[in-house]
This record gives sequence, C-alpha cells and structure tokens, in this order.
Amino acid sequence: MTENKQDELARALATLSSLRENIGQMTDCSVPEKYVHEFHTALDRLEGIRKEVSEFRIPDSALKPKPGASMYVEGKEIFSSKGDICVERSFILTKLDAILGYFEIITSEKPRKIGFSK
Repeated sequence: MTENKQDELARALATLSSLRENIGQMTDCSVPEKYVHEFHTALDRLEGIRKEVSEFRIPDSALKPKPGASMYVEGKEIFSSKGDICVERSFILTKLDAILGYFEIITSEKPRKIGFSK
C-alpha cells in the first residue's frame, strides 16, 4: 500500500474510532445527521483507496425526523419546533462496531479464525 493510501486509511479509521467513542458516550437515543455525514465521509475516504465498504453505510431509510417540541393552549397547538434529522443511536453504533471489527480482522498480523468452534 502506498504511503498516501496508508495515510488515508489511518485518517478514516481514526475518524471512525472517534465517532464510535463519542457517539457511545451520548445519552440521547438518536444521533444528529451531522454524525452520519461524518461517518459517510470516512467511508468515502476508504472507497477512495479501493476498499469496498458500501454495506456499512447508513441507508436513507434509517434517517428520521427527531420529534420537535410543541406547546398547546386550550387544545390548540400554538408552537412547534421541527426536529432535526437523526438516526437511532444503537443503529449507527452497530455500523461503527461492524466496520471497526472488519478492519481489525483484515489488518491483524495473526491469522484469525472466523466462525464457530466445536
């Protein structure tokens, strides 16, 4: 692997590890769309060095509007704030764990057994 490709790989994996750590510390059940964009930017870097990672992407169908706050007076809605677009926290964490685990397997110096043992 060329030095440039190694650098791109290192930067992408550092971003993915940082996202995993920071999203893992969030307490909200949903993660804002900006984190999905950052995740996809890291995947784009990997695809730029010819790594096939499309299966790890967050599909558009997983992005949902976060419920907004509403205020009612005498049964009528007088205020509503539209929520941001977000993804379920557990879903993006699963994708992050999967891609980080994948790279751990393919970059390991020792051959790793994959599958089940008797």
